[in-house]
Amino acid sequence: MTEKKQTLGFIGAGNMATALIGGLVQNGYPPSAILVSDPHLEKCEALHESFGISIAKSNQQLIDNADVIVLAIKPQMMTDCLKALNVSGTKLWISVATGIPFATYAQLLGEQQPVIRVMPNTPALVGQGASAMVANAMVTAEQRTFSETLLQTVSTTVWCDEETDLNMVTGISGSGPAYFFYVMEALIEEAVAQGLPLKTAQQLVIQTAFGAASMAQADPDVSTLKKRVAAKGGTTAAALDTFEKKGMAKALKAGAQAAIARAKVLANPGEAS
Repeated sequence: MTEKKQTLGFIGAGNMATALIGGLVQNGYPPSAILVSDPHLEKCEALHESFGISIAKSNQQLIDNADVIVLAIKPQMMTDCLKALNVSGTKLWISVATGIPFATYAQLLGEQQPVIRVMPNTPALVGQGASAMVANAMVTAEQRTFSETLLQTVSTTVWCDEETDLNMVTGISGSGPAYFFYVMEALIEEAVAQGLPLKTAQQLVIQTAFGAASMAQADPDVSTLKKRVAAKGGTTAAALDTFEKKGMAKALKAGAQAAIARAKVLANPGEAS
């Protein structure tokens, strides 16, 4: 990590906070430099037991003693949470809450506060996430590097140029794991219908998905990878031809478009018709 071990404060002790704290500690970040607060004390105590981090008695105590604050709470809780804080000086704020724009943070925290919004996804819970990040104008290059290093303990990271890009990210990688689970579920169901035991079907489909993703990481030209598997007149070609006839690609694209449209509505509820 960085040479200067800034004190990190996590408001919220749910799944994403747990994943990030675990990733940080496993990558050498000192537990003594990590604080957590949450209304459910048992969650904080579990993190203390697992990673040796400290528990703040309140959100206010946490921000008073942290250099960087990670907002890992549900979006609907954010306004009340931030309104209750007495913020003095500037700190780096990193939010993993979906749909809350920079304007809201500026209103609640002050326009001088550096804020980074992050759109992670659930594979971060197993250290295999994909996170998109966007910074407001107050964030320094050093803060960008620090936040990126933090997220890279559980995910790959990309930077977006515009805040509105997070709507597109939400519909692609944010919701994306469910799209792959949907395909996997269909293949498992068909394997069982054809006579394979459920456990066998699950093992084959899951490992195939994992292996295909690993190949794509080595060579991201997925179109070429697909063609290499599909020999003319073979079984794969028969399946792909059927997918085309049934409009599978169009359905996937339509689904992603629907998710992006929904993300835009959630980000701007006042503009919903």
